[in-house]
Amino acid sequence: MILQRKRFLLFILPVVGLLSIGTAHSQPLSNDSLSLSAIIKEVVQNHPMVKKAMEDLNTSDAKIGIAQSGYLPNIDFTTAYSRIGPISQITLPDLGTFSLMPKDNYSATVNVNQTIYDFGKTDKNVLFEKQGKN
Repeated sequence: MILQRKRFLLFILPVVGLLSIGTAHSQPLSNDSLSLSAIIKEVVQNHPMVKKAMEDLNTSDAKIGIAQSGYLPNIDFTTAYSRIGPISQITLPDLGTFSLMPKDNYSATVNVNQTIYDFGKTDKNVLFEKQGKN
């Protein structure tokens, strides 16, 4: 008797399961948060080839920026210190002692270099990098 119940259940459970699957597909899901266009958008954004293409575009933008840096001035700042010794001195009676030069020497320079005309070299480099991006 128990054996017959187990066989009956083993037969009925798969049949009920198959019937319930058929009814579930016939009813529309109203609370489904994903649509086909949203799924396609997610797949395209996360595809490795698309990510590589986006990184290539970022790299090309950086190369264009480097090529355009030829238009900018080159500025540098330099400082120096030196101590000179022995220092020559002159002694004048009733006036005191005078040194001919200072012992400590300081210097600071600011250099600005601007290219006035490079015969179109920078323009060609920028154009070449823009074509590479395209």
